[in-house]
Amino acid sequence: MIVFWHLLLAHLLADFTLHTDYIYQKKISNPFKGLTIHGLVYLVCLVICCLPYLEINWFTIAGISFNGVETIFLLTLIHILSDFIDISDNHDVIGINALMFLCWQIIEIAVLFIVAPFIPVPETKLATWILKFIIILNGLIISSHLLMVLIHLSIKDFVHKNYPTFDERYVSMIYRTGLYMSLVLPSDFAFITALIWIICLFIIFQIKQVNFMSAKNITGTIITIFIAFGVRWLIYHVY
Repeated sequence: MIVFWHLLLAHLLADFTLHTDYIYQKKISNPFKGLTIHGLVYLVCLVICCLPYLEINWFTIAGISFNGVETIFLLTLIHILSDFIDISDNHDVIGINALMFLCWQIIEIAVLFIVAPFIPVPETKLATWILKFIIILNGLIISSHLLMVLIHLSIKDFVHKNYPTFDERYVSMIYRTGLYMSLVLPSDFAFITALIWIICLFIIFQIKQVNFMSAKNITGTIITIFIAFGVRWLIYHVY
């Protein structure tokens, strides 16, 4: 599972944090160029995140073994192909955008899980802390960026509204980011910090004239709390 967390971070960084509007627009207007740029970003993220494990054997199929370098090139090609096939990427499949987005993410992450080699839990404190930090980053990107995309694709499907204004979108992302980071802090201090954060952001929502009690914000809050508790379980009880 250790290498899987590294792979997941690379995937989330390339597919969300570093998936800029420029890349998104190019994937629509010039698919070859857009997918090539996105593929290169994906490959670089894989190399950086999995650097300590590139020389070991990852998996064997039909008697052929693939090490880390060979596997990440294969994963990049698979990801480019999946993005080419995934017609929901342009968000125009009204009614099932969110479902298709979620299904493709599950498929792509499942591929990462399948090819990731089994590595024993690290014995040194430094390696353990690095692994915990990577798991925290995974949860952070999921609760902020991935969840933002999923929520607003759902709104587009069922309410037929486009993405909200810049302020509403990023105030909501900042709110979930702070809530998530508060909840992964150690001990009861986490819950006190989370409560203070909610109160502070409630005020900012009012200033920005964004409905704090909207269904999408309540849904985002609940899912973020579940993600944070899952990460807490991993970093405090599993690793």
